[in-house]
Amino acid sequence: MTRSPITFTPPPTSGPVTVSAALPSGVTTASLGQVGPGQQAAVDSLFSYTVAASDPDILSVGFTATDGTATTAPSVVDTVIVASEPIPTLQPAVWPLAFTAGQTANAVVSVAPIGEPGGPLTVTFPGGTAGATDDGTGADLVEGDGVYTASINWEPTDPGVATFETAAYVDGTYASGTVDVVVLPAGIPSTLETRTDLHTITQAGTTFESDRVNIVTDPAADANAVRDAVEAAGGTLVGLIRPGSWEVALPAATSRADIDGALARLSTSDLVIGASPSYVAKPDDLPPGPVRPNDPMLGLQNYLSQFRIDTA
Repeated sequence: MTRSPITFTPPPTSGPVTVSAALPSGVTTASLGQVGPGQQAAVDSLFSYTVAASDPDILSVGFTATDGTATTAPSVVDTVIVASEPIPTLQPAVWPLAFTAGQTANAVVSVAPIGEPGGPLTVTFPGGTAGATDDGTGADLVEGDGVYTASINWEPTDPGVATFETAAYVDGTYASGTVDVVVLPAGIPSTLETRTDLHTITQAGTTFESDRVNIVTDPAADANAVRDAVEAAGGTLVGLIRPGSWEVALPAATSRADIDGALARLSTSDLVIGASPSYVAKPDDLPPGPVRPNDPMLGLQNYLSQFRIDTA
Protein backbone atom coordinates (compact mmCIF):
# COMPACT_ATOMS: atom_id res chain seq x y z
CA MET A 1 0.00 0.00 0.00
CA THR A 2 1.26 3.48 -0.82
CA ARG A 3 2.75 5.42 2.07
CA SER A 4 0.71 8.56 2.63
CA PRO A 5 0.88 11.39 5.15
CA ILE A 6 -2.22 11.56 7.36
CA THR A 7 -3.35 14.46 9.49
CA PHE A 8 -5.84 13.71 12.29
CA THR A 9 -8.37 16.36 13.26
CA PRO A 10 -8.59 16.88 16.18
CA PRO A 11 -5.17 15.48 17.17
CA PRO A 12 -4.78 13.02 20.05
CA THR A 13 -4.13 14.76 23.36
CA SER A 14 -2.20 12.36 25.60
CA GLY A 15 -1.07 8.80 26.17
CA PRO A 16 -0.17 6.05 23.72
CA VAL A 17 -1.97 6.29 20.39
CA THR A 18 -3.75 3.44 18.65
CA VAL A 19 -4.54 3.78 14.95
CA SER A 20 -7.36 1.90 13.23
CA ALA A 21 -7.55 1.29 9.48
CA ALA A 22 -10.87 0.47 7.82
CA LEU A 23 -9.61 -1.92 5.13
CA PRO A 24 -11.87 -3.89 2.75
CA SER A 25 -11.03 -6.99 4.79
CA GLY A 26 -12.18 -5.33 8.01
CA VAL A 27 -10.94 -2.91 10.67
CA THR A 28 -7.35 -3.46 11.82
CA THR A 29 -5.58 -1.69 14.70
CA ALA A 30 -1.94 -0.99 15.51
CA SER A 31 -0.13 1.00 18.19
CA LEU A 32 2.07 4.03 17.51
CA GLY A 33 3.20 4.30 21.13
CA GLN A 34 3.46 7.64 22.88
CA VAL A 35 2.66 10.59 20.58
CA GLY A 36 2.12 14.02 22.06
CA PRO A 37 0.08 16.94 20.70
CA GLY A 38 1.72 18.47 17.65
CA GLN A 39 4.20 15.61 17.28
CA GLN A 40 4.62 13.58 14.12
CA ALA A 41 5.00 9.82 13.88
CA ALA A 42 6.29 8.07 10.76
CA VAL A 43 5.90 4.31 10.66
CA ASP A 44 6.37 2.01 7.67
CA SER A 45 4.33 -1.16 7.13
CA LEU A 46 1.91 -0.41 9.96
CA PHE A 47 -0.89 -2.14 8.03
CA SER A 48 -0.87 -4.56 5.14
CA TYR A 49 -3.60 -5.67 2.77
CA THR A 50 -3.56 -8.05 -0.18
CA VAL A 51 -5.40 -6.45 -3.07
CA ALA A 52 -8.13 -8.60 -4.58
CA ALA A 53 -8.94 -8.71 -8.29
CA SER A 54 -12.42 -7.39 -7.48
CA ASP A 55 -11.12 -4.28 -5.70
CA PRO A 56 -11.67 -0.91 -7.42
CA ASP A 57 -8.88 1.00 -9.18
CA ILE A 58 -8.81 3.49 -6.31
CA LEU A 59 -8.94 2.06 -2.80
CA SER A 60 -10.17 4.40 -0.06
CA VAL A 61 -8.98 3.58 3.46
CA GLY A 62 -10.27 5.42 6.52
CA PHE A 63 -7.92 5.93 9.47
CA THR A 64 -8.83 6.95 13.01
CA ALA A 65 -6.67 7.44 16.10
CA THR A 66 -7.46 7.21 19.77
CA ASP A 67 -5.48 7.99 22.90
CA GLY A 68 -7.88 6.01 25.06
CA THR A 69 -9.88 9.11 25.88
CA ALA A 70 -11.03 10.50 22.56
CA THR A 71 -11.16 9.27 18.97
CA THR A 72 -10.40 11.45 15.97
CA ALA A 73 -12.61 11.89 12.96
CA PRO A 74 -11.72 9.53 10.08
CA SER A 75 -8.90 10.62 7.78
CA VAL A 76 -9.37 9.03 4.34
CA VAL A 77 -6.45 8.13 2.07
CA ASP A 78 -7.00 7.12 -1.57
CA THR A 79 -4.51 4.63 -2.99
CA VAL A 80 -4.26 3.84 -6.69
CA ILE A 81 -4.28 0.11 -7.48
CA VAL A 82 -2.33 -1.15 -10.50
CA ALA A 83 -1.38 -4.57 -11.81
CA SER A 84 1.81 -5.89 -10.24
CA GLU A 85 4.76 -5.84 -12.61
CA PRO A 86 8.28 -7.07 -11.90
CA ILE A 87 10.97 -4.41 -11.64
CA PRO A 88 13.43 -4.84 -14.54
CA THR A 89 16.86 -6.09 -13.49
CA LEU A 90 18.53 -3.37 -15.56
CA GLN A 91 16.35 -0.32 -16.28
CA PRO A 92 18.43 2.65 -17.47
CA ALA A 93 17.56 6.32 -17.22
CA VAL A 94 19.05 8.98 -19.50
CA TRP A 95 19.52 12.68 -18.91
CA PRO A 96 18.67 14.93 -20.66
CA LEU A 97 15.30 13.64 -21.81
CA ALA A 98 15.80 14.87 -25.37
CA PHE A 99 18.57 15.78 -27.81
CA THR A 100 18.93 17.88 -30.96
CA ALA A 101 20.12 16.37 -34.24
CA GLY A 102 23.56 17.61 -35.26
CA GLN A 103 24.33 19.02 -31.81
CA THR A 104 26.81 17.36 -29.44
CA ALA A 105 25.49 16.89 -25.92
CA ASN A 106 26.54 15.04 -22.81
CA ALA A 107 24.27 12.06 -22.17
CA VAL A 108 24.36 10.71 -18.61
CA VAL A 109 23.08 7.14 -18.37
CA SER A 110 22.32 5.72 -14.90
CA VAL A 111 21.17 2.27 -13.91
CA ALA A 112 20.66 0.60 -10.52
CA PRO A 113 20.87 -3.19 -11.07
CA ILE A 114 18.45 -5.35 -9.10
CA GLY A 115 21.09 -7.81 -7.94
CA GLU A 116 24.88 -8.04 -7.96
CA PRO A 117 26.62 -7.28 -11.29
CA GLY A 118 29.45 -9.58 -12.27
CA GLY A 119 31.91 -8.07 -14.73
CA PRO A 120 31.50 -4.88 -16.77
CA LEU A 121 28.21 -3.03 -17.20
CA THR A 122 28.02 -1.66 -20.74
CA VAL A 123 25.89 1.01 -22.38
CA THR A 124 25.14 0.74 -26.10
CA PHE A 125 23.87 3.81 -27.94
CA PRO A 126 23.56 4.82 -31.60
CA GLY A 127 27.16 5.05 -32.77
CA GLY A 128 29.05 3.36 -29.95
CA THR A 129 29.37 1.77 -26.53
CA ALA A 130 30.58 2.92 -23.12
CA GLY A 131 31.17 1.44 -19.68
CA ALA A 132 29.11 2.38 -16.61
CA THR A 133 30.83 2.45 -13.21
CA ASP A 134 29.97 2.85 -9.53
CA ASP A 135 33.35 4.18 -8.42
CA GLY A 136 32.45 7.77 -7.57
CA THR A 137 34.41 9.24 -10.47
CA GLY A 138 33.25 11.32 -13.42
CA ALA A 139 29.47 11.44 -13.67
CA ASP A 140 29.07 8.79 -10.95
CA LEU A 141 28.45 10.86 -7.84
CA VAL A 142 28.71 8.31 -5.01
CA GLU A 143 31.01 5.31 -4.89
CA GLY A 144 29.36 2.00 -4.00
CA ASP A 145 25.77 3.29 -3.81
CA GLY A 146 24.51 0.73 -6.33
CA VAL A 147 23.91 3.27 -9.12
CA TYR A 148 26.17 2.77 -12.14
CA THR A 149 26.73 5.78 -14.39
CA ALA A 150 28.19 6.46 -17.83
CA SER A 151 28.90 9.90 -19.30
CA ILE A 152 28.77 10.00 -23.11
CA ASN A 153 29.45 12.86 -25.51
CA TRP A 154 26.98 12.07 -28.26
CA GLU A 155 25.96 13.80 -31.49
CA PRO A 156 22.77 12.29 -32.91
CA THR A 157 22.50 12.57 -36.67
CA ASP A 158 18.79 12.19 -37.42
CA PRO A 159 15.60 13.33 -35.65
CA GLY A 160 13.30 10.67 -34.27
CA VAL A 161 13.76 8.19 -31.42
CA ALA A 162 17.10 6.78 -30.24
CA THR A 163 17.53 3.76 -27.98
CA PHE A 164 20.07 3.36 -25.16
CA GLU A 165 20.66 -0.18 -23.87
CA THR A 166 22.42 -1.36 -20.71
CA ALA A 167 23.69 -4.92 -20.37
CA ALA A 168 25.56 -6.97 -17.76
CA TYR A 169 25.60 -10.30 -15.97
CA VAL A 170 23.57 -9.82 -12.78
CA ASP A 171 23.58 -12.60 -10.18
CA GLY A 172 25.15 -14.83 -12.83
CA THR A 173 22.41 -14.23 -15.43
CA TYR A 174 22.69 -12.01 -18.51
CA ALA A 175 20.33 -9.06 -18.28
CA SER A 176 19.64 -5.98 -20.38
CA GLY A 177 17.31 -2.99 -20.42
CA THR A 178 16.50 -0.19 -22.83
CA VAL A 179 15.20 3.35 -22.76
CA ASP A 180 14.18 5.56 -25.69
CA VAL A 181 15.03 9.25 -25.96
CA VAL A 182 13.68 11.89 -28.34
CA VAL A 183 15.96 13.44 -30.96
CA LEU A 184 14.54 16.76 -32.16
CA PRO A 185 15.20 18.37 -35.55
CA ALA A 186 18.20 20.68 -35.94
CA GLY A 187 17.55 24.14 -34.51
CA ILE A 188 14.93 22.97 -31.99
CA PRO A 189 15.94 23.36 -28.31
CA SER A 190 16.17 20.10 -26.38
CA THR A 191 16.94 21.42 -22.87
CA LEU A 192 15.84 24.18 -20.54
CA GLU A 193 17.00 27.65 -21.47
CA THR A 194 20.02 28.83 -19.48
CA ARG A 195 19.71 32.35 -18.08
CA THR A 196 21.42 34.32 -15.34
CA ASP A 197 18.58 36.72 -14.55
CA LEU A 198 14.79 36.82 -14.60
CA HIS A 199 12.50 39.68 -15.57
CA THR A 200 9.37 39.41 -13.47
CA ILE A 201 6.04 41.02 -12.72
CA THR A 202 4.25 40.68 -9.38
CA GLN A 203 0.52 41.24 -9.51
CA ALA A 204 -2.19 40.24 -7.02
CA GLY A 205 0.42 38.42 -4.93
CA THR A 206 1.63 36.24 -7.83
CA THR A 207 5.02 36.56 -9.51
CA PHE A 208 5.61 35.49 -13.11
CA GLU A 209 8.13 36.20 -15.84
CA SER A 210 7.41 39.18 -18.06
CA ASP A 211 9.05 37.74 -21.18
CA ARG A 212 8.53 33.98 -20.93
CA VAL A 213 5.51 31.65 -20.97
CA ASN A 214 5.07 27.89 -21.12
CA ILE A 215 3.04 25.90 -23.62
CA VAL A 216 2.03 22.24 -23.79
CA THR A 217 1.64 20.26 -27.02
CA ASP A 218 1.19 16.62 -27.85
CA PRO A 219 4.67 15.09 -27.34
CA ALA A 220 4.30 13.49 -30.78
CA ALA A 221 3.57 16.83 -32.51
CA ASP A 222 6.02 17.83 -35.23
CA ALA A 223 8.58 20.09 -33.54
CA ASN A 224 9.09 22.24 -36.63
CA ALA A 225 5.34 22.83 -36.82
CA VAL A 226 5.33 23.82 -33.13
CA ARG A 227 8.15 26.31 -33.76
CA ASP A 228 6.25 27.79 -36.73
CA ALA A 229 3.07 28.17 -34.66
CA VAL A 230 4.98 29.91 -31.86
CA GLU A 231 6.65 32.32 -34.28
CA ALA A 232 3.29 33.08 -35.94
CA ALA A 233 2.05 34.20 -32.50
CA GLY A 234 5.04 36.52 -32.03
CA GLY A 235 7.14 34.22 -29.85
CA THR A 236 10.34 32.21 -30.04
CA LEU A 237 10.82 28.61 -28.95
CA VAL A 238 13.76 28.81 -26.52
CA GLY A 239 13.64 25.74 -24.26
CA LEU A 240 12.26 22.25 -23.68
CA ILE A 241 10.95 21.43 -20.20
CA ARG A 242 10.14 17.84 -21.17
CA PRO A 243 8.83 16.34 -24.43
CA GLY A 244 5.65 18.25 -25.21
CA SER A 245 6.30 21.13 -22.77
CA TRP A 246 8.11 24.19 -24.12
CA GLU A 247 9.52 27.52 -22.96
CA VAL A 248 8.53 30.44 -25.19
CA ALA A 249 10.20 33.87 -25.26
CA LEU A 250 8.01 36.93 -25.87
CA PRO A 251 8.48 40.69 -26.01
CA ALA A 252 8.53 41.93 -22.41
CA ALA A 253 5.06 42.49 -20.98
CA THR A 254 4.14 45.09 -18.40
CA SER A 255 1.02 43.44 -16.92
CA ARG A 256 -0.83 40.16 -16.55
CA ALA A 257 -3.22 41.37 -19.24
CA ASP A 258 -0.33 41.47 -21.72
CA ILE A 259 0.65 37.93 -20.76
CA ASP A 260 -2.94 36.72 -21.09
CA GLY A 261 -3.09 38.25 -24.58
CA ALA A 262 0.05 36.38 -25.60
CA LEU A 263 -1.35 33.13 -24.20
CA ALA A 264 -4.54 33.65 -26.21
CA ARG A 265 -2.56 34.16 -29.42
CA LEU A 266 -0.51 31.01 -28.81
CA SER A 267 -3.64 29.01 -28.00
CA THR A 268 -5.17 29.71 -31.42
CA SER A 269 -2.93 26.98 -32.83
CA ASP A 270 -4.45 23.50 -32.88
CA LEU A 271 -1.05 22.19 -31.77
CA VAL A 272 -1.20 24.01 -28.43
CA ILE A 273 -3.29 22.16 -25.84
CA GLY A 274 -2.26 24.33 -22.88
CA ALA A 275 -0.53 27.64 -22.15
CA SER A 276 0.36 29.37 -18.89
CA PRO A 277 2.53 32.13 -17.44
CA SER A 278 6.00 31.14 -16.28
CA TYR A 279 5.39 31.45 -12.55
CA VAL A 280 8.28 32.17 -10.21
CA ALA A 281 8.44 30.68 -6.69
CA LYS A 282 11.11 31.43 -4.11
CA PRO A 283 12.18 29.29 -1.15
CA ASP A 284 10.55 31.71 1.26
CA ASP A 285 7.26 31.13 -0.54
CA LEU A 286 7.21 27.52 0.65
CA PRO A 287 5.42 26.55 3.86
CA PRO A 288 7.61 25.88 6.92
CA GLY A 289 8.65 22.34 7.73
CA PRO A 290 9.20 19.38 5.41
CA VAL A 291 7.42 19.46 2.06
CA ARG A 292 5.50 16.22 1.58
CA PRO A 293 4.39 15.11 -1.92
CA ASN A 294 0.63 14.99 -2.39
CA ASP A 295 0.73 13.14 -5.72
CA PRO A 296 -1.65 10.14 -5.44
CA MET A 297 0.44 8.39 -8.14
CA LEU A 298 3.64 8.69 -6.10
CA GLY A 299 3.61 5.01 -5.21
CA LEU A 300 3.77 4.06 -8.90
CA GLN A 301 6.99 5.99 -9.51
CA ASN A 302 9.40 3.32 -8.31
CA TYR A 303 12.28 4.94 -10.21
CA LEU A 304 12.36 7.73 -7.61
CA SER A 305 13.73 5.38 -4.98
CA GLN A 306 15.66 3.32 -7.53
CA PHE A 307 17.81 6.35 -8.34
CA ARG A 308 17.75 7.84 -4.83
CA ILE A 309 15.66 10.83 -5.92
CA ASP A 310 13.34 10.46 -2.95
CA THR A 311 16.24 11.14 -0.56
CA ALA A 312 17.77 14.02 -2.50
